[in-house]
Amino acid sequence: MQLLFTIIGIVSGIHLYTYGRWLKQQGNIAGFILAILVAAAAVILPGFRFIMK
Repeated sequence: MQLLFTIIGIVSGIHLYTYGRWLKQQGNIAGFILAILVAAAAVILPGFRFIMK
């Protein structure tokens, strides 16, 4: 089950990263930064939890 959550976190992180890139292209730098931070959290936190258990 932890592996499933990790995979979902990675997929959502990729989605958020592409959305953040689109925001940057549209001139929304603050939205880009926030999207990148959330994408990093979506990838790192489930991965960290998977490794530590």
